[in-house]
Amino acid sequence: MKGRAHLMELHLDKTYPKYPPSISASFLDNIASILGTQLPKPKELEENDKKIECGICYAQCLPIDEELGPMSGTGTDYTCENTNCSRAFHSVCLGDWLRSLTTTRQSFDVLFGNCPYCSEPVAVKINHEKKQI
Repeated sequence: MKGRAHLMELHLDKTYPKYPPSISASFLDNIASILGTQLPKPKELEENDKKIECGICYAQCLPIDEELGPMSGTGTDYTCENTNCSRAFHSVCLGDWLRSLTTTRQSFDVLFGNCPYCSEPVAVKINHEKKQI
């Protein structure tokens, strides 16, 4: 077993509203429910959470394509700042989404618009590099 062993002794009060624990929930979910808090996730789950799918194209990584240049094969790189939303996007996808809307404004190399999910303001830097032929 990796890590350190921990021991927790828990005394449940039968009059407590969350007693008895749910049979269908996992042990950790029951402990979190009884304690009324969110327990930290194991490191391996946290690392997998970083590979979040894009809220527009629904892919974790962009396809490998010459047209995408250095963004080819990359994961999501923009997250909505609204804590109730926190959707992840590829900046390429978000830029394409914002360009398709008439309400989007542009200032130099930054597009300003609204999040496709929560409508909060978003700003994404776009790349104007042209391919040399």
